[in-house]
Amino acid sequence: MVLLAAGVLVFVLPAPARKPGGPVRRKPLRPEAVRVVVASCAGLFLLSAYVLLTMASYQPGFIQVGYPVAVAVALASGFVVGLLRAATKCPAFGLRVDRKKLATPDGFNLPTEGGGWVNVPNPYRGVLVLGGAGAGKTYFIGEPVVEQLAAKNFTELIYDFKLPVLAEVAQKALELAGRRQSPPRPLPSGEPEPAVVLHVINFRDLQRSERVNPLRAEDLPVVAFAEEYSRVINNLNPQSIRKMEFFDISAVAYLTGIIWFYKKHFPRYCTIPHVVATAIHKDFKHVLSMLETDPECAGMVRSIVRAVEQRAEKQVAAVVGTLQVILNRINSPEIVWVLTPDEAKGEGVLA
Repeated sequence: MVLLAAGVLVFVLPAPARKPGGPVRRKPLRPEAVRVVVASCAGLFLLSAYVLLTMASYQPGFIQVGYPVAVAVALASGFVVGLLRAATKCPAFGLRVDRKKLATPDGFNLPTEGGGWVNVPNPYRGVLVLGGAGAGKTYFIGEPVVEQLAAKNFTELIYDFKLPVLAEVAQKALELAGRRQSPPRPLPSGEPEPAVVLHVINFRDLQRSERVNPLRAEDLPVVAFAEEYSRVINNLNPQSIRKMEFFDISAVAYLTGIIWFYKKHFPRYCTIPHVVATAIHKDFKHVLSMLETDPECAGMVRSIVRAVEQRAEKQVAAVVGTLQVILNRINSPEIVWVLTPDEAKGEGVLA
């Protein structure tokens, strides 16, 4: 029974609980030290087991002292090995560590210092990484994830706060993925999946940036897309995120009308810089008159036009003025250049 209890202790002990207010991450155990301790405990356990099994052949004086010592050594050996196993199985930061690497079509795997693996077979469920500055979030988690997803031909949107750290990692990962020449996965249409190409958008260093137009007329099939873009732009005002009031609703309608007007009548100029330049025009009445020439756009700004007709121009001026203050944040020459299509490719012309 004593030997059975010692064996149970090896498998049932949980990981040591973290003390309140203590460090978030404990120092990991060295694999070499763990193996030495486990081997020593195994030797002591076998010795105590031999003593207990042959206890009947010893003198009464030895039994009186040796029996409790053998029991204590057996239980202590199982207890120590159980603690080590629990500590290496469940690290302090709460992630489950597996002994084997679990390969899935869409997942990724992070190696640990103890020789195990943190398997994330389904990243679509969401992954949140928390850590202070210099904790190693980018090096130990960000870079391996980028490399593994690039090897699987995933499309990634990377916010490189430390530019060009992750940009270089992504470029290297795509180069390595291309050399492996892994067979592309077929699309639902049966055609092979196209390879992912690296694109960099940089609003500070224009020599290292490409130009892109997120408001391409071809990508706005219905007016709901224009409305969502308007909400994103209007969210530059943090107060509008917490609560949408009349001023915010009117500003979104004003932007939506302008975007949709460009989409229908001037698709070559349907860009964020052109929309911003129109929205911050000094004579908003002229802009409203332009939108009224299109019945669909006129319906979007009907409340603003009605307010002007009822001589509530101060209220309309407050709506447009608040919007113009927000839009001035993205009206810099660098942003205008990046978010306007490249004229050399025939995608658009600067106004």
